[in-house]
Amino acid sequence: MECAGMRRTGSVVAAIWLLLAVCRSSICAGFQSEPEVSSPANEAAVRLISEDIPGELLSAAAAVRCAAVLEDACLNDVAAVGRYCWAVGDRGVVCDSEDGGVTWRTRALPFDCRLTSVCFLTNRRGWIAGIQSGSDASGHGVLLMTRDGGESWESVSGAARSLPGILQVRFFGGEEAIVVTLPSSAEQGATLFRTVDGGDVWEPQTANQAGSLWLAAGFSGVDEGILGGFRQGLGVLTTSEAVVLQQSARGLRSLRAVSCGGDQSGWVAGDGGTILRTEDAGITWAAPEGELPEDSADLFDIRAICNQGAVVVAAGDPGQKLLYSENGGRSWQFSELPAAGRICRIRRLGSAGFLAVGSFGQILMSADGRAWECVRGAGRHAAILSVGSGTLAGQSWLLLAGLAADGGLRSVVWQPAILEGRETAERLVQEQEWLGPATTAAVGSGDYCADWQFSVNDRFSDLTAERLLEIWDRQTDGRAEDLLTLRLARQIRCYRPVIIVIESAGEDDCVGEVLRRLIPRAVEMSADAAEPRLAAIGMEPWRVQRVIQRRPIGRVSSVVFSAADLLRNEGTTGGLLQQAALSIRPAVKFGSGLSESVGDEAAYEVILDANGEGSVKSVFAGLGEFLTPAVRRQRTSLDRDRLQRAATAVRRWRLESGVLAGAASAENSAESFVAGLEQAGVELPESLAKLQLTAAAAAGLTRGNLEGWLAIQQELIRRFPGTPEAFAAAELLVLAYGSAELQLLRRSERSAENAAAGGVPEGGAEAGGLQVRPVVQPAAASGFGGQRTAQADALRELWDANERTAWRLLTQRADGVVGRESSPAAVLRHAVTLRRQEQFGAATSLLAGLSGRSDVWGTWARSEQLLTQGGKSDQFRQMVLTASKSMPVLDGKLAEPIWEAAEEVRLVSDDAGEQAEDSLVLLAWDEQYLYLTARIPRAAGGSRVELAENRYYDEPHADRDRLEIQLDTDRDLSTAFRLCVDESGRTSESCWALSSWNPRWHVAVDQEDSVWRVELAIPARELAAGGIRPGALWAIDVRRLLPGRVDQRPEAMVSDSQTRTLLVRFARDR
Repeated sequence: MECAGMRRTGSVVAAIWLLLAVCRSSICAGFQSEPEVSSPANEAAVRLISEDIPGELLSAAAAVRCAAVLEDACLNDVAAVGRYCWAVGDRGVVCDSEDGGVTWRTRALPFDCRLTSVCFLTNRRGWIAGIQSGSDASGHGVLLMTRDGGESWESVSGAARSLPGILQVRFFGGEEAIVVTLPSSAEQGATLFRTVDGGDVWEPQTANQAGSLWLAAGFSGVDEGILGGFRQGLGVLTTSEAVVLQQSARGLRSLRAVSCGGDQSGWVAGDGGTILRTEDAGITWAAPEGELPEDSADLFDIRAICNQGAVVVAAGDPGQKLLYSENGGRSWQFSELPAAGRICRIRRLGSAGFLAVGSFGQILMSADGRAWECVRGAGRHAAILSVGSGTLAGQSWLLLAGLAADGGLRSVVWQPAILEGRETAERLVQEQEWLGPATTAAVGSGDYCADWQFSVNDRFSDLTAERLLEIWDRQTDGRAEDLLTLRLARQIRCYRPVIIVIESAGEDDCVGEVLRRLIPRAVEMSADAAEPRLAAIGMEPWRVQRVIQRRPIGRVSSVVFSAADLLRNEGTTGGLLQQAALSIRPAVKFGSGLSESVGDEAAYEVILDANGEGSVKSVFAGLGEFLTPAVRRQRTSLDRDRLQRAATAVRRWRLESGVLAGAASAENSAESFVAGLEQAGVELPESLAKLQLTAAAAAGLTRGNLEGWLAIQQELIRRFPGTPEAFAAAELLVLAYGSAELQLLRRSERSAENAAAGGVPEGGAEAGGLQVRPVVQPAAASGFGGQRTAQADALRELWDANERTAWRLLTQRADGVVGRESSPAAVLRHAVTLRRQEQFGAATSLLAGLSGRSDVWGTWARSEQLLTQGGKSDQFRQMVLTASKSMPVLDGKLAEPIWEAAEEVRLVSDDAGEQAEDSLVLLAWDEQYLYLTARIPRAAGGSRVELAENRYYDEPHADRDRLEIQLDTDRDLSTAFRLCVDESGRTSESCWALSSWNPRWHVAVDQEDSVWRVELAIPARELAAGGIRPGALWAIDVRRLLPGRVDQRPEAMVSDSQTRTLLVRFARDR
């Protein structure tokens, strides 16, 4: 076994592991290992499935794709050739009609995916395309071809092999085609690809400018088309290249639909009622002559536009309304659509008609574009509208697993706030077009949509609701509360839910708090028939029966959903469905921790009820009359024998999991925990055993049990070789065992819980800030004395051997298997290890493979290539720190000689935030300490704050102004030491995801009315074995953050750089 080289030690804690042995019984008959999910990459011929697609008992897979679920799936595109029609959608659904769209047959691909586009040249030859889960956020392209009208399909293998997820496909014959895809860092962010050999080889479409994110396209021919994109990007396709006419703008609106005529005319449409027209093949654009109905910008977001001659129709969100023009846009009016939810696409049907598809599997027809009939899914609407805060923790995973997947209740997830700022544009597109819809569908939700008008980012993490509304007011001309309430009311009338669920990531979730305030107002607005703006666009009033909200962890509630809940129709647990949803998302960057905690329990309370109920025993208690077939799918329960086996296994899993998590979290039990690990879950079904181990790993890590966390990753590899969990564990071990920071932490035996970080000054004048001794005293030595002793060398050799073993497992993946590529984080980490071992050729080879990426990993790899070859980075500012001859007096005054010779770094404001005077940071070092001081001007309206009387480790910073320092001593871009001090003198510190790292660093803060200053000294032995060595090159990030307002970093050396890291070389005193 490959993992035999990963050695473990320890003795058994008899009581804990005896309990595991006692509760174990042999009832695993009937449980099997989870089968490999079939995909078009490794299966040439594919036939559609019309019967129920059964799921494995207690499987960690997405919600079962039974016939009722497939009937309900959101449809994303439709096509017609004569009387033959096809529609495709989520969960791999393919519908077809042979009578011009009057009746439809529903089938599905044998593998789960999101189908986004369909293209037929004749009634026999066509293609369907979409997205399947892959190794990164852009997924993998799905492209299949039929020669018999859709009865059988063949995989176009070149797409799965080389393309990211596909948003749109257009073939112009059997050989030439163009696809619009999700942006992929591995493809330099390209979103437009072309083939001339039927799809075996795809090349990025050449363009006159790079960086455009195309979302939709319309084509008049193979070399003539119109492109619409993110943030109102506009372009045209010519015989030689894609010509960008308008790059992404600073606003938030995007263009999401394109329609081309045959006479050089065309239309694009998108968010906020945006409609533009061209009459010269896209060279110039203008708004149509006729004005749109009042309030269209606030209430109408267009997802589909289509024209038949002078007749133009546009629809989207809300799906009950359609914009109609019979005269080429000279006048417009709203027409009724007999639909709920949203419309995703409209296509021509015959010489004058139209087809439209959208939420809940609805298909609509019109003979003239004005009058419409729903021919599939009529009358369906939502039972649940889940309104989230935009984070993983702020989602209804367990509730939806229980009520939507298992209970069959139609549900919708709506995100009113979108991630912006430091989140790249690419990631936002990936979230809206793939990750959001796919993950919510995995727990049974029928639709997912995100608003575009209210942006949040990591500067908002510590904001109050009042401060957040102030920021949104600046974005909306003082209309934030009114506009968000109006759009919430629109969504209520759009989806017509029985209940609303307000999700929150916790008590400090400012978006969640705003939602709690505004949703009751929106409920009343939705029910008010006299509300003028909603009435103006003809949306019928709708009364919500109940609003519930997520309660903070630890509060008692009668409505609780647990990861251990057995879902009787699904044959699995809520936790396994939650895991299936989260597994669609690629592993987050190692440096940000492992993943955002989503919890294993969700409790809710009633905040509004139409009948005045203040407390209920279940979400829909007393609302049975509203649970009609319009909001509920029929489900078939498991047979009693299978259900009993599942229930027994879940009971044992719950008992074992509690014991295992307790052992992982126990103080001073790392070695004992490791020794008994092999006994855990050996007779559980594979899915539950994996879930048990990963939950225990998370529990142990929160308590600083690094040894136990490493052991669990090894156990996942040993017990489940070849599975995605084993490969993920191998990547984590590459990252952890190679990390210089974690190696140093592992060697430390110091415990400094709640230790004060400073002392009283000896003599000298009193300073306004907190101080330490005038000349900093050395900190206590670590358990290994900070020296390269024989014991330290042995640990290094052991970790290096384990890193090599883990890397070998990653490189042994089967060639050509889609989704098995190693993450860029793991590749970079191994390259850094090779460089440290002076294997420069091998390191350079790995870096070269990453350097073609368009993301931060590619930028970092290009820089590291130059550094490995002895050159200087052309991506990041590089500075030399000469060792200082004197030490500072830490008083916050910045008056010592050491600062006169220190290297200066200016922190400048992010364009997306409030502009403020530059902050000044100075860096210095000597053999004992790394020193840093900063002068930070207050933001407009800022004033003095009360300084902390005492200082403790890991204090919360709330919304205070702060300085954040990150020290990546081996430049692996994954693990680092993080320290933070705010204007009150409070501090926090961590090493990677471990807050148990508590260095004895020293801080002083001083303040005036217009500025605050900080001086700090970090013992060198807390940061590197043997201290800071002359010649060492560290990556250092420094950031000044006033949440929601000011975000300052060093100026980028390269424009549009995604990182502002400083490369700091330590040199001896000359």
